[in-house]
Amino acid sequence: MTDYRRMHRNSGSPPLLDQYREIREDRLKNESKHQQAAAGLLVTGLQQRLLSSVEAFARTLRVHRKTVQRQWEEGARVRAVTALKESSLDLLTGSVGNNDDRATFTEDQLQAEEDAQVAAASAGTLGPTTDSSAKRTFPPKNKSSWTRWASLPRTPGRVLMPAFKKLVEWIREHMCPNLGQPGAPWTDIRAIIFTEYDDTKRYLKQQLEAAIQGSDGAEQRIEIYHGPTPPAKREEIKQAFNATRAKRPVRILVATDAAREGLNLQAHCWNLFHFDVPWNPSAWSSATAV
Repeated sequence: MTDYRRMHRNSGSPPLLDQYREIREDRLKNESKHQQAAAGLLVTGLQQRLLSSVEAFARTLRVHRKTVQRQWEEGARVRAVTALKESSLDLLTGSVGNNDDRATFTEDQLQAEEDAQVAAASAGTLGPTTDSSAKRTFPPKNKSSWTRWASLPRTPGRVLMPAFKKLVEWIREHMCPNLGQPGAPWTDIRAIIFTEYDDTKRYLKQQLEAAIQGSDGAEQRIEIYHGPTPPAKREEIKQAFNATRAKRPVRILVATDAAREGLNLQAHCWNLFHFDVPWNPSAWSSATAV
């Protein structure tokens, strides 16, 4: 857990996120239970994404900030609260499973749906804007920390998380012992890397491709299995991942919830990495206490 805690320190300042949650809870204490619950889901979603990657956290934060700024300027609080009652917020803390109609959405469509839910929760839980404490909510009191936190949407991709560094060390030890050298050969070891978030998936793909660049057959070693992957391509990936070493070069599968159920990938693979830190309130508390 040590590496993940360092990751949090470098990726978004959990104490600042906790401070933000506490301020919002205080401002919403006289609002409806529905608004309070939606506000809790919103912050939980930010926490979960921070425990996944800077990319996942930064995108949600960006949508939240833009929405709050717009609401603050327009003052359309009543309309926002009304719209919140009609909104589904299931993607704030969850993802689309195989049996969901949205499983066939493109990546852009899924992201638009998630962004819309974040925006609805952000607008509908702004709270009162006329009391003396209103401006404490956005930005938080510590403006220098907020500026650093809010700069993340401009810096993801350049942040190499400790969790990813550990993953590359494992790949070097077990899958490609001479990784980093031109033409480094691969063993027959396979690995599945799972994440719930498309932003984290993109981060992993980008960083893995950079990490294995120059090794033998590098451009054929990684496959992506996610919701928008067409059925024919899914079957092709499954066969390639399960094929013998001599037949197919695929060694790493980066997957989202689309690969969670009903998919046999065990022919040559017994290594599964869940890149996201499993989230629960007590785990978050211990991580932010460091």
